[in-house]
Amino acid sequence: MKKSTTLEVINFAGNYSKNIVKIIHKTCGGKEVCFYANNKQIAPFLAKDLNWERFKKLFNLCNEKGVFDLRFCNHIPCVTFNAAAKHMTRKWPRDHMGMIILVEDKYQKELWEGLVEWAKTYNKPSEIRAFARVFKNPQSACYNKGVSHVFWQLADGSLERDNGWKMHQRIESHGELLRYLAKYSGKRIDNGQSMPNDMVQTIVRFVHYLYIQGISPQSCGAWEEIPFNGGINWDNASVMKAFEEVVSLIEILQKHPKIKQNFEDFEDTLCHKFKLNKLFAQPEKLRDFIGKSLKQIRHFYLDEFHGTTKRTDSSSAILCAEDIDLSSSKKLSIDVSKHVKILKRWEKNLVREFGALRYNNFSTTVDGHAITSCDSYLNLNYYILCDNKGRLCSRKENFDGAGKNSDNDVTNFMARGKNTAEKTSAQWGLPLSYAAIAYGKLTAKLLDKQDVTGKLTKQEKKLLDECFNKNQEYIKRTYANISGCFEDGKKFLKADGNTIEPFHKPEAYQAVTSELNTKKFCFIPGVNDHLGWDAAKCYEASKLFLQNLQRMRR
Repeated sequence: MKKSTTLEVINFAGNYSKNIVKIIHKTCGGKEVCFYANNKQIAPFLAKDLNWERFKKLFNLCNEKGVFDLRFCNHIPCVTFNAAAKHMTRKWPRDHMGMIILVEDKYQKELWEGLVEWAKTYNKPSEIRAFARVFKNPQSACYNKGVSHVFWQLADGSLERDNGWKMHQRIESHGELLRYLAKYSGKRIDNGQSMPNDMVQTIVRFVHYLYIQGISPQSCGAWEEIPFNGGINWDNASVMKAFEEVVSLIEILQKHPKIKQNFEDFEDTLCHKFKLNKLFAQPEKLRDFIGKSLKQIRHFYLDEFHGTTKRTDSSSAILCAEDIDLSSSKKLSIDVSKHVKILKRWEKNLVREFGALRYNNFSTTVDGHAITSCDSYLNLNYYILCDNKGRLCSRKENFDGAGKNSDNDVTNFMARGKNTAEKTSAQWGLPLSYAAIAYGKLTAKLLDKQDVTGKLTKQEKKLLDECFNKNQEYIKRTYANISGCFEDGKKFLKADGNTIEPFHKPEAYQAVTSELNTKKFCFIPGVNDHLGWDAAKCYEASKLFLQNLQRMRR
């Protein structure tokens, strides 16, 4: 299909508002919030409150239309179906782990084999050498000296690290991978199934890799753009949840002495070679790490970057989607209130009409560079021949193409950020799906207490009303984010001039100039779709919302 020209994209952006529907949602406080449904078949469902019957029809419609479909190559799901740049064809363990609930439900045959592929990948010589460097010197975890979190898939389906990607200190990526390797290994062992050596060795290495760096090491965070020295709260939570699964795995191993011996034998070899503390033989060390992590998460619950930079980040919505008690006193109302406080701060700073920003304008210092930046990735006119003032510009620099600027490093981050504005930052659907999960889990916690005790306090009732209302709002928002088409079935354009299939999840909605030689712009579907990670989280949020609707109806 012929790609549209820059002028055709600008014309489409200028008329996009005619093809979408404004949705009004009334909050508990009576305030009205508005956002846009990009698919006119979905919009009527979102115009009213969602009861169980209406939402079930919407969920079924989207399931039938392929919203929750994934594609696999050698058991690893694709990040996107249609990528504007080659880098979006890479494989990230984090993206895969974000899809794991959907994979388990709809693609069961792919589940274990996909995890085994990651275990094999991290047992390759390049990654074994990287583990060894970090075991000898934990500070070497950063940049390309560390264990990779991004890979190319070769013709035979195997994975090979991308040496051109400079941020190899993405703590939560490795934390999430370890979490699910341990979880599903435990399930298999409990069912009397064998454990491949690749899986045993990768789990043991990752436990020591994350443990030896301590709590809150330097990390580039969920968006892997620049490193932050003081650590990140979501990274802490991810490693903590991973170690909880490892402790559970160790408990399961007690009933399976032969497999337990395999883990401990490999750990003995590793500890002897690198002078490491034994962890599988001494799980109390992991429990202590978990306790200290939880204490720090509670302390920094509103400060995602631990004071090193004043930045509100959508990773805080990811943290809120986890079952973590923030109260320190096991008091439900305090725990829920703190989660809500984080989400309200995130919403106030980052939620917009087509999605949520990844982060707001912030200042920090990295490697001696003073940085002040908004999110410049996929910012205004990113893939069309127009500058930030709406003027045609045939010599734009391609920050995602091959060559010297393809590396994801500090210099490129600064160059890309020139002349960009926060108001034209891309608006993502993924954080909306996480917020729907977060509010869904908070609602379920309160309903659990009501089921057990038969009643809630006045404060808990108020929190239940608020959380259920916000659960519904973010379910609406994540469904509103699904792509549509013209009424005659003709496909919408994306921000680079290619077309988007209806009922897809674009990575983001992007700002595009809507008139030449002006600063006027509109948001239209982004260049990368269908984002499997977002589709999977939307699916997870939907199942939880259906359960909550059923319980509220009772």
